[in-house]
Amino acid sequence: MSRIFLAPALMALVCTSAFGQCEATLVKKVSGSDTGPNDAFGLSVGIDRDVIVAGAVWDSPKGSQSGSAYVFERTGDTWAQVVKLVPDNGNAFAHFGRSAAVGGNTVVIGAQGEDTGGADSGAAYVYERIDGVWTPTQMLKAADAAPGDDFGWNCDIDGDTIIVSGLHNDDLGGDSGAAYIFVRKDGTWIQQAKLLPGDGGPDDQFGHDVAISADRAVVGAYHHNEGGDNAGAAYIFERTGDTWTQTAKLTALDKNEGYHFGRFVELDGDVALIGSPLWWPADYGASYVFRLEGGAWNQEVKLHSETVKIQEWFGSSVAIQGDMAISGSFYITGNHPGKARIHKRMKDGSWVGADVFAPGGVNGDGFGRALTVSGDTLVVAANQEDDHGLNAGSIYIFELDCTPYCPGDFNDDGALNVLDFVAFQLAFVAGDPLADVNDDGMLSVLDFVVFQILFQEGCS
Repeated sequence: MSRIFLAPALMALVCTSAFGQCEATLVKKVSGSDTGPNDAFGLSVGIDRDVIVAGAVWDSPKGSQSGSAYVFERTGDTWAQVVKLVPDNGNAFAHFGRSAAVGGNTVVIGAQGEDTGGADSGAAYVYERIDGVWTPTQMLKAADAAPGDDFGWNCDIDGDTIIVSGLHNDDLGGDSGAAYIFVRKDGTWIQQAKLLPGDGGPDDQFGHDVAISADRAVVGAYHHNEGGDNAGAAYIFERTGDTWTQTAKLTALDKNEGYHFGRFVELDGDVALIGSPLWWPADYGASYVFRLEGGAWNQEVKLHSETVKIQEWFGSSVAIQGDMAISGSFYITGNHPGKARIHKRMKDGSWVGADVFAPGGVNGDGFGRALTVSGDTLVVAANQEDDHGLNAGSIYIFELDCTPYCPGDFNDDGALNVLDFVAFQLAFVAGDPLADVNDDGMLSVLDFVVFQILFQEGCS
């Protein structure tokens, strides 16, 4: 049984199949109030409920490419910019906005080119919403800050814990990388731990991407060489008390040279999503779902586009929330603006996906370069979009509607009741192919049996 539902107008995503239905409807396309050419607005994005933050890493308010970030808030159904963030001590090529994250009333912005600990030692800036005003409260530096570490390359926040990476830290060899944990105590952020992989080595770039969920963190090292040069890996760390310990190393079952597994990572509780944008054979790209079961992290599924394309770079941004995994493909050869793809995990364990596009997008926009999700809101960035000048950048805010999968809802009214039996019987008598629910090419008593089974399954 397969039925297709079309979302209204051009501003919606069709995400339907025999397994269920999702729609992503464009709510608003936004840029910063003064976004201009080459700002790369949206290179980083973060969201938590009614707050979005977007970095403009090449904006130049404090010197060339000093960087900035913009905060948007939702009031009712309306998103509006409330502040542009620029650090007082910004410097040229600080790249403030290289990373961005938001958690509740706290925003974290990475600036991997900040220089107070030496050139490109890096920093992360914390802003808190106090009486409705976003106020700078602290600049975070690694306790062992050193020139060229690029601390602030990536960051994430969950509650009172922040993780910040320095992918060019040299503890385990040149550019081996590190990640740092900060916790908030009595209103002050202090470094709690420095994370290093158990088998790290030169040029692993551990910390190219990081994510945190409660007492668990995942750190990607996409140049790690197990499985071949730059095959990549991702590492899981867990906190007990104040101590962080590596508990798992994730690699793809089909790991191979040059796949860049771990270049992008995301985490939601017991589920990790790992991007591998140069997956075989021609940089098609893939995202891998790992799930913690029985004390072990196991690869559950490899996700990719329905029809893979050369140099698509699928998995060049990732987000996961519950049973929904979202991957970006910002670099697709040919005349293509980029895309995002939503995969939804069904009751039977299968994953079903469909694409999200930018209405009116054009080649080179980079739609999908960064993305993030919170609740029913999906944000997808196009940091090379040209509405406000060449490579000025924009972000697209979508509203998600993922309806439950009800295989017995034959009349598609969103409810399971006797009307579904009536609709099925009428279709069967009329010889409608939709009544062939067992897909054997004929209408028979077996279709009645299968329909009753589907109805009794309820909704996922």
